Amino acid sequence: MTSINSLTTTLMPIYILIILSWFNHLTMSEVCTPDVCNKHGTCIPNNSNSFTCKCDAGFVGSTCNQELDECASNPCLNNGTCTDLENGFLCRCPPEWNGTVCAEPK
Repeated sequence: MTSINSLTTTLMPIYILIILSWFNHLTMSEVCTPDVCNKHGTCIPNNSNSFTCKCDAGFVGSTCNQELDECASNPCLNNGTCTDLENGFLCRCPPEWNGTVCAEPK
């Protein structure tokens, strides 16, 4: 009589081998589908059945799934208010300041 544990021990390596064999047959284009870069990047296949995402401006992360917050570094000086845009930021300056980051006195 075969126990469940010995059957599992015997079959598990075969099951893992089948899965690994399936991954080895993936073509480079299959590695990049479905859209692994979340519509905010370009998938670049690597030689080892893996990929790298080249993110569009304003997006970061291994799969370009995080929007970059350009206001996180507090770029606006002199009490300017930062507004995060899709690919940059906008500073709203107090009345006595001017410039891209509110650094120029009026």
